[in-house]
Amino acid sequence: MAKIASLNDDTLLKVFADAVQMSDGSPCGHNAPLNLSRTCHHWREMSLAEGRLWKRFMCKDAFDMRLAPLWIERSGSTILDLDFRGSY
Repeated sequence: MAKIASLNDDTLLKVFADAVQMSDGSPCGHNAPLNLSRTCHHWREMSLAEGRLWKRFMCKDAFDMRLAPLWIERSGSTILDLDFRGSY
């Protein structure tokens, strides 16, 4: 078993939150929550249940704009920080 699979859910969520925060500003970092949710079934369940991972949405182009409803839904009751860049 991989060592990361042995982490409890609270620790795993802290790792997710750090990964999302650290990726902020990197070329594909704005998709970090989406990437985490695509890793495995357990990570998907964890990331979808944690609205704080989805609290920041950066829209750089029309493709990103199509993801806005997804971010809004997944952020839940968390205040969403919207960042629009580029032209549409």
